[in-house]
Amino acid sequence: MVGGDNAMARADTICSAGGYLGLRANFAPPPQTGCPVIEDPLKDRPAPPIGSCLSIPTSANKRGDTSRNEVDQSVALEPGTYCGGLRITKKATVTLRPGIYVMKDGPLVVDQKASVSGDGVAFYFTGDRAGLLFSKGSTVSLAAPASGVMAGLLMMEERGVNNPVDPVATLLGVVGNVVGGVTGLATGLVTDEELPPTPTPPLLGAAQPMRTYRIISDNARTMLGTIYLPAGRVVIDADKPVADRSAYTVVVARQVNLYEGPNLYLNANYDQTSVPVPKGVGPLSGRLMLSQ
Repeated sequence: MVGGDNAMARADTICSAGGYLGLRANFAPPPQTGCPVIEDPLKDRPAPPIGSCLSIPTSANKRGDTSRNEVDQSVALEPGTYCGGLRITKKATVTLRPGIYVMKDGPLVVDQKASVSGDGVAFYFTGDRAGLLFSKGSTVSLAAPASGVMAGLLMMEERGVNNPVDPVATLLGVVGNVVGGVTGLATGLVTDEELPPTPTPPLLGAAQPMRTYRIISDNARTMLGTIYLPAGRVVIDADKPVADRSAYTVVVARQVNLYEGPNLYLNANYDQTSVPVPKGVGPLSGRLMLSQ
């Protein structure tokens, strides 16, 4: 577990089997170390079905272009398999209808001051190019399903990955390029609304490849449910609180990195929501644990 740049993590209890690196971060309470390694509590949870590719409606894109699943108009989207991922951008306000959204061979990106919301929604990420990016100016409000194959799970990923591609690299391949570690904009492709994100900080002490799930958003206040990323790295470098308005948030991930002074809230008010807590990560002792 790694935290840096005045980041803040709050929980009832923070317990790490792999130690922690503070780097000026604040943990409340201070992490307990040397905790016993726990077996993946969700290893037997089945993956949802992956259907045929679903395209966005023509009304979702100003030019009527559905080839890249790029949403720049305010619409409601249907659950299904989005091959190549899904990008919500350019101040679009998108409502997700209840169901499972599969990001196949591409990331979920919300950027350029776009907004996404949905109750009873779940995301499944599969393929080396899958991952997630909520950029600085985005607004995110999501709650997991109360029933079905993904009940209680807000996010889940394919358990294996070979050569993962960072969603920021995917995005910069569309809107710009990275030169010497600094984002260089491609002429005419980026508006003045929001600059592309900086490159993601490098992996720390990783022995295995991991997908990247990065939250830079200063308005990702509701992320209700369990985030299960057994081959994933959660990177939070927002300036404002993340998930603080959720009744509960559980994170089961290979690595959690906190940068740039975010406040990550892992609330445990399980009785304030109908979204169930998956077996194995629930309030067996009333304590929260982060294990790596």
